[in-house]
Amino acid sequence: QLMTTTEVENFPGFPDGISGPDLMERMRLQAERWGADLLTEDVEHIDLSQRPFRVVSADGRTVLTNSVIIATGATAKRLGLPSEEQFWSRGISACAICDGASPLFRGQEVAVVGGGDTATEEAVYLTKYAEKVHLLVRGEAMRASKAMQER
Repeated sequence: QLMTTTEVENFPGFPDGISGPDLMERMRLQAERWGADLLTEDVEHIDLSQRPFRVVSADGRTVLTNSVIIATGATAKRLGLPSEEQFWSRGISACAICDGASPLFRGQEVAVVGGGDTATEEAVYLTKYAEKVHLLVRGEAMRASKAMQER
């Protein structure tokens, strides 16, 4: 989700904040500087029973390694509403950064569901385009960091 985050305000070493994509790029460059080999592939099997670990990719490549970082990414959490599928990408979106500036949402009254940093970030972003933004928190309190709540 860092790749779609406009501003990361609470990461050490960046007192003025940094964009998510810029932070990811700096992390990649630092890891490579220290000799890391980064592979972006679909993995079908990992044997963790002995060292070195054996990782087999979807295209059949086998890599032996002493450490594995599992980065599965993120997927949108759907609400399970009866008409959700019907309106997906036709008024319901899971990415304000991707879709917020589109004519469908521009100048409209919109709502973001969630109370964590991601939902708060998306709600703040939408204030650039929407006439009014509601943040619907599904719980007793927001879980967003103090910095995000203050925005």
